[in-house]
Amino acid sequence: MNVARTRSKCSHRRLAETLDPEASAERVKQIESLDAAGDDLGTLLGVLASDPDPTVRVAAADLLAESKRGEAIDGLLLALGDPSREVVLQALETLALVGEREVVPSIEPLLDHSDPEIRKAAEETLYFVDDSDPDEFGAESNY
Repeated sequence: MNVARTRSKCSHRRLAETLDPEASAERVKQIESLDAAGDDLGTLLGVLASDPDPTVRVAAADLLAESKRGEAIDGLLLALGDPSREVVLQALETLALVGEREVVPSIEPLLDHSDPEIRKAAEETLYFVDDSDPDEFGAESNY
């Protein structure tokens, strides 16, 4: 069993247990004190995947910009399917900073999203991770 993964799951559980579910501002403050590039990556990924408050998930996605580890990128790719528009937008913004070309197939479907802001963010993210013209992907430009 991976000791780091076990430690991360335990720390996420402790974080969730010690915080009042209604106290999202306090959870965001605690999240902002975590080290995404170090031992707290698993905790952040757990928060991104499971916190009931989109504001807290947005904070976790934002902080993941500090980590270029594959697990962070995988978590951000999963967040592209989040029911919260704000979480998807933050995941796209963070992927634009840390993503590599391998994320392109996961972002391309968002070019047809019903939300125009998500479509535009996907287009911009593709531009940054692929070093290509966003019009190449068939998206309608809002420039």
